[in-house]
Amino acid sequence: MYYFVIISLGNLVELLAQELASRLRVNRDAFPYQALRIVRTLVIVCVGELVFRAKGFDVAVEMLRRMAEQPGVSSLVDGTVLSLGLDAQDIWAVGVGTACVLLLDAIGERLESPWDVMASKGPIVRCVVLVFALAVVAVFGAYGYGYVAVDPMYASF
Repeated sequence: MYYFVIISLGNLVELLAQELASRLRVNRDAFPYQALRIVRTLVIVCVGELVFRAKGFDVAVEMLRRMAEQPGVSSLVDGTVLSLGLDAQDIWAVGVGTACVLLLDAIGERLESPWDVMASKGPIVRCVVLVFALAVVAVFGAYGYGYVAVDPMYASF
């Protein structure tokens, strides 16, 4: 349900953005437009996560109100983020994962897509790379120090 809502909302906003861009004669391939699309998607996903993870709609609205009224970047550097349940290793993992995704995306934009390169390789090479990637996720992402099994985010629905 969550993904359906997020994808539907993204499609609706994209239709409006296409219409507005064509009326204003905006180059949709330009970097500023592409950057705004990325920011828009990030906002839609983050708000969607907040709404779907809140105990109720009123709680979600209250959290959104607080975010709008009390914005601040200081919590990223004063240690507040570490008090939310993430330790330094978790933050490093998020940073490295984000950097990997951005790197693959940049390579795909500038050169040939890494996925197309993998598709052109033989089945043995593809299998080895995929098994290696799964092993990295299993060792460093799931079963590392302090591993605790949790319910999926949609378990309460």
